[in-house]
Amino acid sequence: MVTWPAGHEWRDKGAVVTVTFQNLKITRIRDGKSITLNGTHTYTNVNGGSLFDLALGKISSVTHTITSDDMSITFDNGAKRTWHVARQRVYTVVNQGLLITQTGTHADGNTTGISEWGDNRWGNSFENVITTPLTVDQNCNWRLTGGAIETIRPEVTTTLTFGLDSSGNPTSCPDGFYYFKLVWEGASKTYTFILPY
Repeated sequence: MVTWPAGHEWRDKGAVVTVTFQNLKITRIRDGKSITLNGTHTYTNVNGGSLFDLALGKISSVTHTITSDDMSITFDNGAKRTWHVARQRVYTVVNQGLLITQTGTHADGNTTGISEWGDNRWGNSFENVITTPLTVDQNCNWRLTGGAIETIRPEVTTTLTFGLDSSGNPTSCPDGFYYFKLVWEGASKTYTFILPY
């Protein structure tokens, strides 16, 4: 369900839209495992304006935040967890195409850039930290062109870096695949994989 206050328009500065999830069940076809979502996401148009205004050059950027403190996730084994969301998306025009830059806005002690946090299926805490802004570029067929996200769990940290070539180096929009580098660190061991996406 999507709601917003009467008399307000999404293009207004500070406008808020609330998206409510009520028993939304998502099932993975491969093995039949499912999750059921309940709770709300709040979308805020921080600086006002619309993507249409941006395309016409009336404004230089549009900033939206997405937050949630009550997302309940129920797993098919009955385990129930609460997740939190704190993301910011900034829309700009680069080379006549739309560029979307996403960051995390939550901080926990010395850790900043947190975009999601909570407990996983097994009850272990996690934090997803966007360590380098994630970018999606219209000029590259709306592909994820760069950025890095780190998932911190007890005793294990996983880092995904996007926008790479097959050797693991940053690259501009390729004719074929982009690659991501996954680095898994835990139990005094480190594993690194480079895979296409």
